[in-house]
Amino acid sequence: MGRGVADYLLLPWNLAFRAEPDSPRFDGILGPIFLLTLPFLAFRRRWEAPIRVILVYLLFAFLFWASSAQQIRYLIPLFAPMAIVTGAIVTRFQDRKPLFALLMGILIASLAFNGYHIVQDFRKTAPLPFIAGLEARDAFLTRLLPVYPMYRHVNRELPPQSRVFLLYVKNYTFLCDRDCYADAMFEAHGIGKILRQAASPPGVRDRLKTEGFTHLLYDERYLLGDPSPLSVAEKGLFVSFRDAHATPLLRSGPYRLDRLD
Repeated sequence: MGRGVADYLLLPWNLAFRAEPDSPRFDGILGPIFLLTLPFLAFRRRWEAPIRVILVYLLFAFLFWASSAQQIRYLIPLFAPMAIVTGAIVTRFQDRKPLFALLMGILIASLAFNGYHIVQDFRKTAPLPFIAGLEARDAFLTRLLPVYPMYRHVNRELPPQSRVFLLYVKNYTFLCDRDCYADAMFEAHGIGKILRQAASPPGVRDRLKTEGFTHLLYDERYLLGDPSPLSVAEKGLFVSFRDAHATPLLRSGPYRLDRLD
């Protein structure tokens, strides 16, 4: 959601209240429970050494996360220690009735916030017909995953010896029956390195050919649009390479499958 000073200052608030799944906004939902309970630490001067150690660990881990790929799934290892701190806060304020009542109200409201989004996600997924055998696997995946028709085309139409470079298509390698490579956990690391090292469109093609790739499957929104981590020059180089050395095979919304020439 931005890398400016204001964006970093607003990061805890945005993470708690503005995060969205399947979106550049952290690609998930965290909820406000930690943001709203951690300030209660300031109401007590002394905390046990284990809590202090956990807080130091959380601070440095969060700063590392904030400076790298700001996606909620990479925060999952922090949820357990943050829950421990929240539990410690609740325990320490049991004898201070006004603050304890406020704290419990915050906890209930935060859990309701998360519960609402869990219910909405369940309604969107609607897994019961599939579980009951009333909906076919292909229909379920097509309904749930917009990129699935592209994977289905790869499985049905590409030659068996194909190797596909996956870029910003959720890295669903388990859906791909052809040899494939998902571009690292940070989505565009590999293609970014290739574009930085290649001086020309033929250079990009040669690098991809050296890696054995025959096809590219990618989401243009995240590779070439505003959310892209690529620079303007890198985007331009990729488009020039694509126009000169790739043949479009299939397009579905923002998704595109190209064959390397």
